[in-house]
Amino acid sequence: MKKLLALAVAVSALALGGCGTMFGAAPQLAVPTTLSEVGQQAAKLINEAKVDLIAANQAIASQSSAGLMTKADAVSLSQKVDVAWEQVKAAEKLLAGGSDVLAKNQAQLLSGLLTALQKEVIARSKKGT
Repeated sequence: MKKLLALAVAVSALALGGCGTMFGAAPQLAVPTTLSEVGQQAAKLINEAKVDLIAANQAIASQSSAGLMTKADAVSLSQKVDVAWEQVKAAEKLLAGGSDVLAKNQAQLLSGLLTALQKEVIARSKKGT
């Protein structure tokens, strides 16, 4: 029963953090209105990516501690999250440098990768049950 509850919590965390394509709308974070329209779109995607990564980290940690995910899977997924954080930082740097279109493109690519990562976290959690 405890394992089923932990699995439900992890899936809920991912659902709340979803990038708006797989699990529903992500929480709306403030986007600077001083940015161009493309810049605002990039900032929104970057913010959504951050929420997704936080949710993924929380799900990985809770699933691992509940014994619903192997340590090897948790380490592997955590490394993927770390790589994604670096991509978020790269998109932020592009946006801060005025490369709005490049930042948006980077963030859109990241959004697709995060959807795949969310599916992988769920699959590996179920594998541990």
